[in-house]
Amino acid sequence: LVDFQNPQRVDQIIQVVQTVIFQLDFAFFSAGERSEEQAMEFASFAAECGVPEVIFTMGLRGACGISHGKKWHVPATPVDAVDALGAGDGFIAAFLRAFYDNGADAAAAAADASGFAA
Repeated sequence: LVDFQNPQRVDQIIQVVQTVIFQLDFAFFSAGERSEEQAMEFASFAAECGVPEVIFTMGLRGACGISHGKKWHVPATPVDAVDALGAGDGFIAAFLRAFYDNGADAAAAAADASGFAA
């Protein structure tokens, strides 16, 4: 996961992404406090570099991404959170399971993962 909370690190992140991105089937990122528009701008960059599935988690704002060029967004599952520790890891694991179970529908997988991570 990449946390965009530290703006000084964005340039470093872009350099790393450009180096390894052509090898990826999935790229998961954490938007932190960045807007969905900013997340989708970076997702578009990753997709243009050849990553077929780009996914951003946005906490209480849900998740968004680009799947083979198609943009999507799913809301977060409402919950009275006690502790968010591990929610992102749980989201990724549940997303991958659902993605392969449902025939590669990223938005549906993100909706399932949102419920699991909640």
